[in-house]
Amino acid sequence: MKRFLFAIFVGIMVVITYFSIKPTSKPVFVIDNMVVNNESAAPFFESELIPQPSYLKISHSSTITRLSNGDLLAFWFAGSKEGQPDVKIWESKFSDGKWQMAHPIMSNYSLMHDSYRYISKLGNPVVYHMPNGTLHLFVVSVSVGGWAGSRLNQLTSHDD
Repeated sequence: MKRFLFAIFVGIMVVITYFSIKPTSKPVFVIDNMVVNNESAAPFFESELIPQPSYLKISHSSTITRLSNGDLLAFWFAGSKEGQPDVKIWESKFSDGKWQMAHPIMSNYSLMHDSYRYISKLGNPVVYHMPNGTLHLFVVSVSVGGWAGSRLNQLTSHDD
């Protein structure tokens, strides 16, 4: 009898939860007028290599954003091989018509220090620039095991 009453209680809770959830609106994407050139309907594509130290054997998982002043900011991870202790998160800025020399902004050791937990490897950065100028950088880290046991870390910068 207790199991039956418990099942009825759980069923009622599921029904109440189902009807109390408000439907969300679909996302709306807005074209940023600073990016779109209204004078030309033709798409523009340009390819350049970002300068980085020659000892970096691999570069992987790049992400890019446009800053409020129009400069571009790119992040990626690079090192001798994916998952190795020498892999770092690298950054470069496109300003005044050229890419600056890349420099590391994070290693597994610096993330370990900041997060107070063991980090064996990191990678896969993703950057998001908020309309208020705040930059969010998401980085995946692994403490033990493989990528299946990874953790997502969020870092923020308010200086655009």
